[in-house]
Amino acid sequence: MSFTAVNEDGTESRVVTLEKLPGATELRAELILALAELNGPRKRWRSIYSLKTGYDTISAFLRWLDDQGHQPQSVANISVAMWDAWTLHNGGASSVHGSIKISMVRAVLLCVPERSDALAQAMSRRVGMPTPVIQQSYTEEEFRRIRRAARKAVHDAYRRITRNFELVARLQAGVDLSLKDKTHAVALLEVMEHGMPQSNDSFKSLGAWSDKARPLTRHAQRPLFLTPHEAWACAVLLAAEAGWNRSVIHRLGLPDDSAGAGDDVDVYTVPLNKPRRGIHQHSTTTVLGNTGLGRALKWITAATDPARTVLARSEHPPERLLLYSNFNERTRGSRFSWGAPTGKNTKCPPWGVPDLHPISLRKLRRTHQVLFDRSPAQNTRETHEDVYLRNDSTAPGHAHETVAAGLADAMARAESFVKMRMVPEERVNDAVRSGQSDTAIAACADYEHHPDTGTPCTESFLACLGCTNAIATPRHLPRLVLTRAGLAQLSSTITTDEWVRRWEHHYLRLCSLLQRHSTKAEQNAAMKSATERDRDLVTRMLDGGYSAP
Repeated sequence: MSFTAVNEDGTESRVVTLEKLPGATELRAELILALAELNGPRKRWRSIYSLKTGYDTISAFLRWLDDQGHQPQSVANISVAMWDAWTLHNGGASSVHGSIKISMVRAVLLCVPERSDALAQAMSRRVGMPTPVIQQSYTEEEFRRIRRAARKAVHDAYRRITRNFELVARLQAGVDLSLKDKTHAVALLEVMEHGMPQSNDSFKSLGAWSDKARPLTRHAQRPLFLTPHEAWACAVLLAAEAGWNRSVIHRLGLPDDSAGAGDDVDVYTVPLNKPRRGIHQHSTTTVLGNTGLGRALKWITAATDPARTVLARSEHPPERLLLYSNFNERTRGSRFSWGAPTGKNTKCPPWGVPDLHPISLRKLRRTHQVLFDRSPAQNTRETHEDVYLRNDSTAPGHAHETVAAGLADAMARAESFVKMRMVPEERVNDAVRSGQSDTAIAACADYEHHPDTGTPCTESFLACLGCTNAIATPRHLPRLVLTRAGLAQLSSTITTDEWVRRWEHHYLRLCSLLQRHSTKAEQNAAMKSATERDRDLVTRMLDGGYSAP
């Protein structure tokens, strides 16, 4: 009746059990197996946070069944009436909280093969959308105060840790040091190798000695490792500088600076991980070292290098950017935590802004998007407009109309550049009708003669949208709608500059083509009828798998 849940990289675990909850044994066994499946490889609840939320929701569902006098022996006995009552109990998804509860229980029940067809059909019905709630952002002045305080805390930690780590490196390299520096370096090396200084003199050398003549183990960690409060400052600074949310910051990998090798400016390639994006969950973004975010990445990377050096000797060193000390834990595997801190370390940090505690990463992200960046970050333009701009307390009242007008203007311009023809099957030749002339998203009337060069075509398949040789029929509609969806997902994982430069004109052309030649119902039907081969082909195309050499 229990299992151990593990996150995607094995760095966090949690025992999940339904043993003490109400409900029949068979019912609880089916639900615990479903939770375990959702925590499996490439499943939707790989993070411990998501699984805990799902577990709490299933616990509430079991208690609700018991309170209502329902006693299903298994999932097969959960009736449509019970599901409808649960939906109504949560407001029919009229609130965000209720919508989450309904969708999470649905996800678990759908993992149980023994569920009835009637229940599956009932759960597939739309239950409405949550009523939009005005969301609060920080004011510009509050945002700048928080960012300034976090920046100072991170920079101070960076200077302290790099200074001490360099001293250890000099000792290990055999550099001649003064007696004071050597004693200090030896004490630092003892902390790295053993978790704490090995003598009272070493404690005193690190300033980790109390007025009552007692060693201070926590203080001994500080010269080389981030404290939990400082790690929280790092998370706050990343949210303020980049607009990343907690899950992205928590999973943030170590930036690669090789892209700028040989140049005068640092360039960081940052790996991003957003599990809910499925096959597009992994992406990268490029950051210049002379920007606010670039400096933050430099400081945090250097400040966590000593911890990475210690953990490199363990069996499974984490590939996370954020690492910080657990203070009194002395074993190598438990001396550090990684990711964005939680709990008391985030409530009232000593470096913070007292009148604004507790600091909210969600509000920082929202403020960054609405007041500063004004463009999507890890979400689509539609989500950016609906979730961030339209219902934000500090956004201008006409933001939605401005965005809509801009998109309409861009669509109008795109229409004049869409040259692909979309025609019925009966109006094309046998080569097009049979699929012999197919490209990735349409068909080509004359592959050997590019309209502009007269030579064999080596263009990107997306360039077909602007080519007079390109022909699409209703048979191609599934690939076209898949491509549009893939581009929409891609737009939220790359920088605005890269999107505008490489992808936006293709996306607008495709939207224009579909809008003029198909209905919403036809597009939805095409999406449902898309085959695995269609999906694989579109994914490979957007990943560059079909690019000409």
